[in-house]
Amino acid sequence: MNQEIKARWFAIVTNMGVLIGLILVIFQMQQDRNLLRATLTNDFYSSYIDADTIFAGENLPAVYEKSLLDPKNLSIGEMRVMEAQTFAPINRWINLYRLSEAGIVDDSFWKTQVDLDTLYYLGNP
Repeated sequence: MNQEIKARWFAIVTNMGVLIGLILVIFQMQQDRNLLRATLTNDFYSSYIDADTIFAGENLPAVYEKSLLDPKNLSIGEMRVMEAQTFAPINRWINLYRLSEAGIVDDSFWKTQVDLDTLYYLGNP
C-alpha cells in the first residue's frame, strides 16, 4: 500500500515535470520566433546600407546628378550604377513581401515601406 502511494506520487511529480518542460519549450519557441523576426528585420535594413556601400566607390552622387540633369548622355557604366540603385529597393520589397507571407512581419509593415520608398525614389504620386 505504501509503495503504491509512493508510485502514484512519483507519477504525478514526473508528469508535472514533463508538463513544466513542455511549457518551457513553448516559451523558448516564442523567444526564438521573436529573435528570428528581429534578425530578419535587421537584415532588411542592412540591405539599405549594403546597397549604398557597394556603389559608394562608383561616385554615386555625380552619377545620380547626371541622371537627373542629362540622362541621355549617361555612359553604359553610369546606366548600370543607376540600374542597380533602382533594383535595390525592388529587391527589398520582394524580400519584405516574402517575410510578410511567412508571417514574420505584418502585412502593413511591408506596404508602408513600399510607400515610403516609392515617395523617395519616384517623388509624389
